[in-house]
Amino acid sequence: MSRYRGPRRRLIRKLDNLPGLTNKRIVHPKFQGRKKNSGEDVKTPGQHGKPIKVFVKRLSAYGLRLIEKQKVRFNYHLTENQLVRYVNQAKRSNKGTGDVLLNLLEMRLDNIIYRLGMAPTIVAARQLVTHGHVLVNQKKVNIPSYSCKTKDAISIRKASGPQRLVKNSLKAKDQASKKKTPVSKIAGSKKKRWQSKSGSKINQRPESSKIKWRPPRHLDLNRKNLTAIVKRSASAKTVPFEINELLVVEFYSQN
Repeated sequence: MSRYRGPRRRLIRKLDNLPGLTNKRIVHPKFQGRKKNSGEDVKTPGQHGKPIKVFVKRLSAYGLRLIEKQKVRFNYHLTENQLVRYVNQAKRSNKGTGDVLLNLLEMRLDNIIYRLGMAPTIVAARQLVTHGHVLVNQKKVNIPSYSCKTKDAISIRKASGPQRLVKNSLKAKDQASKKKTPVSKIAGSKKKRWQSKSGSKINQRPESSKIKWRPPRHLDLNRKNLTAIVKRSASAKTVPFEINELLVVEFYSQN
C-alpha cells in the first residue's frame, strides 16, 4: 500500500489527534467560533458517522488493534510494508517489542527533524530531507528513513531557502507554546520578587515573549546555528500522542 495522500482531518476525527500527520486539531462545526470545545459531539467521518464514544465501544478486539496500528502508520507517514519491517525488526530484539518498535520509529531522520521543530509535520520534514537540505555529521542525507544514532550531529544546509523555512517553523512552535502555557508558569508565583542586575529587588515578572518551545530531552537544539545533537535513544515516553504499542504488536502477531 502507498502512503496516504488524502484529507488528513478525516483521519484525526477517527483516530484522534496525530501531531506528525497534521498540526490541525479536531473541531466539530457545532463548536467553531467558540472558546471551548468539549469534543462530545465529534463524529467519525462520513454521512452516517457515529460519536467517538459509540464508535470505540462497538469495536471488536480486531478493530481496536487495527485502530492502534493505523495511528502509528499515519502519524509516522509509513507504508504498510515499512511498518511490517519495523515490527519484524523489533521482534528480533531481546528487549520489549513495543518499546523497540517505538524507538525505531522515533529515531527516523524525518521524525527527528519534526521533533526538533524544524518542520511543522513529519510530512514536511520528509520533504526537507528528500530535497537534500539536511546534513548528518556534515554529510548530506536524503533518506527519510535513515536511522539516527546517539551523538549524531544534525544541521541544515546553509542556504537562504531551507534556513528560512526552519526558522519560520520554530517561530510557529514558540507561538503555539505561548498559547498553551498557563499564566502561572509564565509569571511565577505572586509572592516571588525578581532581582535586577544591580541587585535591587523589583516586582517585575518575566515576559511571555521570552518563553521558547523546547524539543524532547533526548535531543539538544542550537537555535542560533540551527544544529542539533542526538543525546540518547528515544523511549516510549517521548511519543507525542497516545498509543498502545502492545496492540500494534498483537495485530501483526495474529496475521
